Order: sequence, then C-alpha cells, then structure tokens
Amino acid sequence: MKSFVKIFAGIILISSVAMGSQELNASTEKTGPAVVGVGLLATEFIGGPIFASRYWWQDGFGVNPFSAVFEKEHYFEDKAWHFWTGDILTQYHYWIFKHFFGDERPYISMALTFIALTAVEIFDASDFQRKWGFSIMDEVANVAGIGFWYTKYRYPSIPVDVRIGVRRWNALGRSVERITHYYKSKRKYFPGHIDNYSIFKVEFIVRPKKYFSLGFSSSLDDTNGIGIDKNLFGVTVGFDIMRFGADKLSKWRDIKFLRTLSRYTALDLQFTYWFKRQD
Repeated sequence: MKSFVKIFAGIILISSVAMGSQELNASTEKTGPAVVGVGLLATEFIGGPIFASRYWWQDGFGVNPFSAVFEKEHYFEDKAWHFWTGDILTQYHYWIFKHFFGDERPYISMALTFIALTAVEIFDASDFQRKWGFSIMDEVANVAGIGFWYTKYRYPSIPVDVRIGVRRWNALGRSVERITHYYKSKRKYFPGHIDNYSIFKVEFIVRPKKYFSLGFSSSLDDTNGIGIDKNLFGVTVGFDIMRFGADKLSKWRDIKFLRTLSRYTALDLQFTYWFKRQD
C-alpha cells in the first residue's frame, strides 16, 4: 500500500481507540460536540491532503487521472489493506456523526469513506511523478471494505473480522529507525520500501467461540529482502486477550476501546503457520 494510505490508516486506527471512550464523550459536553466533530473531519479532509502534498505529491498535479490507470502493487496483501481501511474508516466516520452530530445514518459515513479513499487514488493518478497511478483493484477493495462494514452494521453478531498485525517485529524496529533518520536528514521524499509489506500481515478471522479465532493471513515473502511480487499466506489460530480482558475488567472499569482494538488489530495470543517458511 502507498505510504500515505498506510500512515493515514494508522492515524484512523489510533483515533478509533476513542470510539469506546466514555471520557471523551463527557469532555466534549463542555466544548461542544459539533465543534469537535467538525475539527476531526477537517483534520482528515484538509490536514491530511496538506500533509501528503508535502511528502508525496510535491511536484503538483496536472496529469489526467484517466490516463494513469495502472496497477503498481498487485499482491494480495495490498488489497487486504485497502479492504481493512474501508472498514475501519467507515466505522470512524460513523462514530463521529453518531457522537458529535447525533446522526446515525450509515450512508453518510459510507459516502465520506468512499470520497476519501477515491480522492487518494485520483491524487496519485494526477501527480506529475506518476509514481502510483489509479488502481482499479485498490478501488474495488476500498468499496468492498465499506460494504463489509455495512454488513457488520446490519448484522453485528456476524463473527467475522479483518485485522492487521505485525509479522516481523525486528524489521518493524528497523523501519522506525529509517523514519527517524528521514526526519533528521530532512529528505524530500520518504525512502523506498519504508512500508515493507513483509513486516505486516492482514488476517481474515472467524470467531467460533467468544474469545477464540481462526482464519487465514496474508503477508509478503521477504526471502529476497524487499518482498516484491511474492504473496505469502498462512493459517491463524488465536485467543483474544484484549476482548477477554475488557470483559473481565468491566466490573471495575468500562474499557470499550479494547474491544475496538481487538476488532481491527491482531494483538492476541496467536499462532500463524505460514505455508512458505522464511530463512
């Protein structure tokens, strides 16, 4: 996935922790819920593009986006990331409109997500760099993720989730060092492969029992160091520690954010068998 989209999704994930926070709702009673809601949306739709223009689209726009329709990252994990982003971003928008504007219509949130993710594809395709282009499959995955969110909205008892996780923690540490070095050196663009797919994984799980899950995971083969064009798949089983803890601690403190995290992130006690072992 494009670096901007991945960081954008990470920001939304961090913000989603607040979806289960009663303290945030209480604090906004004094400052004005609508003001907070407008601020969050402005940060996303105004601040996000400004930030991205500084690092990804510095050369400006002018290319006809319909002339730059091509697939740059055609491996499965990229599409799974887009699917996950469509899901969590729609949940984020729904949370904003429900808690700050008192509007629970799902179609507004779905429309906002579609606009946000489609705009990223159009900006990429219009950039003079022609670094990414407009990916049809990325857009299909975005829409599928939005549709998945709506299915969960209509039928919340469906025990299916799509989550992201880390597969190579040591490589993640090295990437953090590279990002730090980038900011210190004040380079114009992020270095290549800073969002190495082999570091992360996306998993599609089913919860046959309350705290147990099983499913399949997707990552990228890092045998050659940069993990290009080699899909990596595995089977995952796990025990949801976060959801278990949220339920057990609810007698003393309502920490709903743990349930939100367990829906979108794979931070459980789990084991994944990858069909192709790494060196």
